Amino acid sequence: MLNTTILLNSCKFNLNTGSTPTTTGDLVSLNNSIFVGDDLEVFNNQNLSSITAQNSKLTLINSNIHHNQEFANSADQLFELFYTVLKFENVFVTDNQFSTNFSFLGDGSGDTVLFKNTHILRNTGNLFIVTTIEDFKLVNSVVANNLGPSYITLGSFVLGTKAAMINSVVSGNRNNTSLINLVQMYDSELMIGNCIINDNTNSGISTMNFSINAYQSIIQNGSALGPTILDVDPMFVDPASRQFQSTNGISSHQYRFTFECTGNRYTREPSPTRWIL
Repeated sequence: MLNTTILLNSCKFNLNTGSTPTTTGDLVSLNNSIFVGDDLEVFNNQNLSSITAQNSKLTLINSNIHHNQEFANSADQLFELFYTVLKFENVFVTDNQFSTNFSFLGDGSGDTVLFKNTHILRNTGNLFIVTTIEDFKLVNSVVANNLGPSYITLGSFVLGTKAAMINSVVSGNRNNTSLINLVQMYDSELMIGNCIINDNTNSGISTMNFSINAYQSIIQNGSALGPTILDVDPMFVDPASRQFQSTNGISSHQYRFTFECTGNRYTREPSPTRWIL
């Protein structure tokens, strides 16, 4: 889609495939366009990248993206965005299988990425590959129980990226070796505020030419990041049911760990749809 404005409401994208089992394509491809989706469900699509965009604006709200997959070892992305403004609000991203789930490339001048009230759960592959994005934010969101590749668990922020995680939970994310860092950073900045980061394969951050500003958070093995960082068990209410509120008696006025998706019609996560192969 070139030079187009697309407004979609209450739509489903499902059971789409690449033209052959070994030929991949794009479910949606945007170029210099605006795409706004409200109440979308994107599921059970195979052998393709879900959404690619260049020089565009992409907004998804009140939506669910689940059980999509690439062709084996095809190095596809669930979202591949170049110089594109992205906004997710009240979105579930669950049970997808891609080499990379979110790939962002910007030029450091006006590129913004916002995940707000978003659940990113049980996906396989790199979660975030973020390069030269001026403003990347994860706000009031949960990133949990994802399986990363052998060289990184959560994501990489490189080449001038300015990232922030605010009032969010990052927990239970895994890869196949305990030697891998949770985050890789190069020539970038990361701010962590009022977050819980625990029970991941590795809590380390691989860094070079970096800046990290962390405050009022629970971060496993993160005490050295500052005097208001606690290395304690958050004692979640019930992480299996996505109730990530802390119950360990931390002062509620200082650590407000509440994670609500009040605008999302998926107030309970939709039942997974079986793969159709």
